[in-house]
Amino acid sequence: MTSGEKRIAVRLVQKLDTDYLIWYDVPIGKKQRLMQLMRSLSIWMKDKAIALSAIRSSEKSS
Repeated sequence: MTSGEKRIAVRLVQKLDTDYLIWYDVPIGKKQRLMQLMRSLSIWMKDKAIALSAIRSSEKSS
């Protein structure tokens, strides 16, 4: 985890409501993952290969 990734994770912990749970800098297998659990959505970000444009253009059904 880079210092920038850690800053973002810490900022999310500080800014989100208490009903959100964020785990970061947790080694799982060969790669580290950032997992954010929301009320009805789970996002797994890994490999840093996810482009912001791909996230923005994703459809709700997929």
